[in-house]
Amino acid sequence: MKQMGVAPRTGGQPNVSVDACGNHWYIARHGGEPVRTGFFGLPNAVQRLVGVFNSVSFAKFSRGWKTGMKRFPAGAVLIAVALASAASAKAQDVSQAEKDRALQYLESTKKGVLDATRGLSDAQWTFKSAPDRWSLAELIEHLAAAEDMLRGVTQEQIMKSPAVPARSVEEIKKSDEAVLTMVPDRSHKVQAPEPLKPTNRFGSPQEAQKHFVESRAATEEYLKSTPGLRAHLGDSPLGKLDGHEFLLFTGAHSERHTKQMLEVKADPNFPKS
Repeated sequence: MKQMGVAPRTGGQPNVSVDACGNHWYIARHGGEPVRTGFFGLPNAVQRLVGVFNSVSFAKFSRGWKTGMKRFPAGAVLIAVALASAASAKAQDVSQAEKDRALQYLESTKKGVLDATRGLSDAQWTFKSAPDRWSLAELIEHLAAAEDMLRGVTQEQIMKSPAVPARSVEEIKKSDEAVLTMVPDRSHKVQAPEPLKPTNRFGSPQEAQKHFVESRAATEEYLKSTPGLRAHLGDSPLGKLDGHEFLLFTGAHSERHTKQMLEVKADPNFPKS
């Protein structure tokens, strides 16, 4: 990956930069304004909401609720909230058709990575077109590490945020399409966050490739088995994305770097063997 700053603003589209917050991945979009940081940092909206709930005395809250001559118990309030959240998640389950398309996309983008890195020699793995460019070995390590981190953000932050009201079909379609078109677009250069920069953490490109395949299998299994992916939202440079869209983002991220791999291999100085 070329270690560049933010690309110049072109065609009215926003600039994009990537940074890291603690051990979490996030992306910040900006158009001439300072980059907003901490989308997934502390404190974020989820922690603030939890703080609000922790500050509420349910004993006092229950005293304000009466039905006839009886007080409405706080426990019933909690149950009602839980049932409403469950109903919201149920109403926003990913359809089987959507799930099938996403799984196909995750599979096809995995194949793209493997095809681009199959049968490489040591010289080909380590070739750099310039000192500040990443080699294929560094790219596959980045993808393997990013697969873990992106799935972790979805599991630990997006899906643990409060359920939201159902979005319109049009809004969901627009958001899905934004992920699938904007993330793979390499006309906008970005810089990797520190936790995802290559450090030879897997020991060899072959081990990184193996880890990528195993981690992608875990991503696909998570998509297959997790209900309510549409019911939880998190901030992103594309606006609010739901859990399903963050998994699409994972596939789109690998598509983006497959294009970068092919750029490396197209360099006239790339070793023939």
